[in-house]
Amino acid sequence: MGAAYFIVVNSQDPGFDTTVDGKALSRHARQIDAIAIKLGFKSLDEHCSQSPDDARLQMADLMGIEDEFDLPADAEETLKNMPPEEWYDASHGLDYANKVADHIRQNPTSVKDPDAVLYDLDTMITVLTEAASRGLQWHLQVDF
Repeated sequence: MGAAYFIVVNSQDPGFDTTVDGKALSRHARQIDAIAIKLGFKSLDEHCSQSPDDARLQMADLMGIEDEFDLPADAEETLKNMPPEEWYDASHGLDYANKVADHIRQNPTSVKDPDAVLYDLDTMITVLTEAASRGLQWHLQVDF
């Protein structure tokens, strides 16, 4: 299956599809991050955030624990010390995705699978354009 980045917006029911495949972003994150940093942006991981509730569910899932409230003490300590959920303006995400995509279009050998990466970035642009039009914020999460 593999990991995938996906967009979360700060609305339970945003009224539009926020789905981004995100697998190409994950597979080629090092190359994408190198481009983004060169362009003055943060890495993909630095755009990731999650609520303590989401983190609890993800930890339980990764550990194979059925009840997310039965986490071991060290996991509970990690949750207690995690930073608050961070949100970004959709305009920032649009700037990031557009500029990284433009760079890849002009330099297709800068990533191993430019078509797949561009598909994910173009989908991000579609989602973030809609988020911006509705005044929503976003961040990334990783699905393992």
